[in-house]
Amino acid sequence: MVFKASILLLFRVLFISECAHALAPDGDLKAALQKKDWPEVVLLLEPQQGQNFDHDLDLARAYLSLERRADALKLLGEQYPDHKEDRLLKLYTLAGSLFFNQETANLYYEAVRLISIAKFSEAKERLEQALSKEPGQVSVLTRLVQVEVQLLQKEQAMKHLKLAQSLAPYSLDLKLIGAGLVLDRPDEAEVDYQSFQALKTALMGAEVPLTFWIEVLKRTGKTNELRALAESVLKNHRSWTFAQMAVLKTGLLGPVLQKKYKAQIELNLKDKAQFESRLEQDMKQTQYLWVGFIRYEDLVKQLK
Repeated sequence: MVFKASILLLFRVLFISECAHALAPDGDLKAALQKKDWPEVVLLLEPQQGQNFDHDLDLARAYLSLERRADALKLLGEQYPDHKEDRLLKLYTLAGSLFFNQETANLYYEAVRLISIAKFSEAKERLEQALSKEPGQVSVLTRLVQVEVQLLQKEQAMKHLKLAQSLAPYSLDLKLIGAGLVLDRPDEAEVDYQSFQALKTALMGAEVPLTFWIEVLKRTGKTNELRALAESVLKNHRSWTFAQMAVLKTGLLGPVLQKKYKAQIELNLKDKAQFESRLEQDMKQTQYLWVGFIRYEDLVKQLK
């Protein structure tokens, strides 16, 4: 989801052009690129914006080199719908996740550490400080939405989610978090099966997002698909107690499968230390994006 980038990485990644230009740039532009004269590159390419895709990528790199993140994201966002190719996506991702100073990076990684131990209020303070220093930093915004969800600050979470998605429409993490926010509303009629189906593979890739998909199937009356999924979860994800509980709570399992589910959940909850250890491993693998959703005590209560 997030990777740490220093100014040194910026020079190594951005300033070695990935573009083998189909049309050789004119002499002034070529000289400016070779000298890494980024103000000159901007001066030369801004009037031509939108006319040559390779030049637009060079312009975006120049913006980033000058720490003009908003301009780079705007330009790349305009190109993204028609040029969803690897070199643009890499640059687009870097534009959103790059830290321009070490202090912001330190605040961000301290926030992630706090998230990992479920200290969401403290994490939010660090993230707000980081965002004030580097507005539009997508990694910071993503984590801010995450902690606001856990703090039940849904209005703020939705506001920051929309901002982050406008800057990073490619982000799968934001789409998954957004799916959870959409489902966290009482009006079941608003659930659009088709829109969630486009995310089906990603939703089934981790335990918490899988519960979002289970909720979609329940609300849209996809009983047969839900029962098939229930068989798959029990077979392939025997340690996913939270997802199993979500399936069980739908009330749509037959008596035989329901009995199997209860037995598996009881087995998973038998040893709290083992459960917590396995949960920590799972949270670490998903970079602590889903911390706070799964609590041992809550699962025990729900089973009774």
